[in-house]
Parts: sequence; structure tokens; C-alpha cells
Amino acid sequence: MGIKIGIVSFRGPGQSATDRFRYDPLVYGLPPSGYRANYFDSRQAGYDVIIVPLKRKPTLFPTIRQKASFIIGDLTDDMLSYPFTWYNHFGQWMRVFESVHQRRYYRNLLWQCDWVVAGSAGQADSFRDDARGVSVVPDAILDADSQFAANYVNREPCRLVWFGNVESLHGLTSIQTVLDRLAAKDHFELHLVTSTETKFRIVGRWPHNVHEFMTRQQIQCQFHPWLSSTCTQNLADGDIALVPVEPGAHYNWRKPAGRVLLAMALGLPVVASAIPAYESVIDQGRTGYIARSPDEWVQFIEQLAHNPAQREIMGLAARRFALGNYSEKNFVQQYSAVIQQVLSKINS
Repeated sequence: MGIKIGIVSFRGPGQSATDRFRYDPLVYGLPPSGYRANYFDSRQAGYDVIIVPLKRKPTLFPTIRQKASFIIGDLTDDMLSYPFTWYNHFGQWMRVFESVHQRRYYRNLLWQCDWVVAGSAGQADSFRDDARGVSVVPDAILDADSQFAANYVNREPCRLVWFGNVESLHGLTSIQTVLDRLAAKDHFELHLVTSTETKFRIVGRWPHNVHEFMTRQQIQCQFHPWLSSTCTQNLADGDIALVPVEPGAHYNWRKPAGRVLLAMALGLPVVASAIPAYESVIDQGRTGYIARSPDEWVQFIEQLAHNPAQREIMGLAARRFALGNYSEKNFVQQYSAVIQQVLSKINS
């Protein structure tokens, strides 16, 4: 009959980027390898393995433990560290106070799993002392998304594209001086592909939402709602992808490379912050650029903006790398190997 696998949806099947880039590929990709895989149904029993996102439904654990022989926890953010830079001084003190409880909470979840899958090597290192075993599996580059590709026309203005969860807008504030310098050159516009909801944080710092961010900008901005039906096409219509983060926080330092890899898979040249996951997938000057200072951000962006031939050479090299190493097929194979490793280790 094959191994029966249940996958707990992050917000309900098909309702989140986590499902789209991680769990949908498993639901559709594992059965051809002989697994019986589907989204978890609490009315069913006899699961061999249940995969559960550890940021979702922790109260399910007692039920899951009754339904499955083994549990694999999936966590692609470092929830043992916190992005204190998102908050004002009072908020930072509150987060320090809360973090004691929250670290204990997530450590307990990690320990309840028979194995943990992380999104980056940095996260795996963070979880290692609190988990029975850890593997690293980055997000998949979906077959459907790989059908889109950038074009390398020389147009005015040059389209800089940023994309991600609205909470990640704080990363753009780390290159605010860069955006202002580019705005003064009157050759660029910034396209923002993100969600529309407002993140209200009474002890937070702006931007709380994309519209507030746009009102603070000197550079011309355009907003595109993050919709599964249009987001990839909006990204591919850009000229240069920007992936900045505030590198000072451990939370950001351990981020996975998912956004960089998606941009690369679309053939976009990428300029990104210097964090380990981004450095591990970008071959400096060949498949993208790691920028370590405001001057380097401006230099790399301007260089690419004025040289469509270089954008094409770099973008195509990035696309070959991303699709060759992080395709949906490769993702399923990596996850399948983790499942087999867990079963063989526990049964031995």
C-alpha cells in the first residue's frame, strides 16, 4: 500500500505561500514515488508520517501523535530568534521579555517532533540542540512558475522589483538611502509585489503596510497585490530584483534563500544583502550580486540598469542554476530522502 503521509496545511490547502512552495509540491509529487500523500485529515487514522508546519496549529500535536507513527516538523523561519529591529525601543524591551516564553514554546514544539526540516543551514544550526534531527530543504521552484521568464529590453524607467510578505518591508528600510540616491537619477521605479493587509504594531516602527511605505518614498513606486495567479508574471516583468534584509538581527541572518532563488529562476539579475543563505546561492558577478554597502547597492543596480546585455547573461546563468538545483522535482526528491532517513533511523 505504500507509506501514508499526511501534510498539515499552513492555513488551509492552497491558501498560503507556504502551501504553494512547500506542501502542494509534496501532495502532488510524492505519490508517483510510491507514497500515499495528501493533506492531513483529522478524521482519518493510520498515517505513517505527518508533516506539520511548526508555526501553525500547535494544539494539533496531541491529535497528530495519535494519528501517526512519526512527526516531521517543518519550520522555515528561525523562531528561536526575533527581529527586534522591527520595533521601537519600548517594543524591543517587550519582545525581550516575551522571547523567554516564546523560545521555550518553540523548543518544546521542536522536541515533540521526530525530525525537523529547516529552510536554511543557519536555521538548522539554531534548531540542532533542541531537535532530535535536522535536515535542510529550501522552497521549491514550481514548474508553473518556471514557465515565466524575464525579458531584457532596454527601457525607461528601469523596473526594480521587490516582493515578499508585507512584514518584510522593513528590509527595504535598510537601503533607504540607496533608494533615495536612485530616485535622484530619475531613471528608476520600484515595483512592490506584496500583500495588502495592514500589520498593526502599536509598538512597531513603520512601515506597517505597503501604502505607508510608498508615501515615504522619493523614488516612483507601483504596487502589485500578491496573488497566486499574477505574482510570478509581475516579478518576471521586472528588470532587476532587490532582496535586502536588515542583517543585524539573528532572525534575518538565518533567513532562507527562497526569494533570491525564485527571482533567479525567472531569469532576473538579483542584488541582495550579504547573509549566508543568499551568499550560498549567488555566484558574485556571474548569477547576481551581493551588496555589502550603500555604494555597492547603487553601483550594481546602475551597472545592470544601463547594460541589458549583462542583465541577460547574468539572468540566464541564474535561471539555469536555480532550475537545475531547486526545481519542484528536486524539492520532492530531497524531502523524500528526509522521510526515508527518518523512518530508517527510528526503525533501526
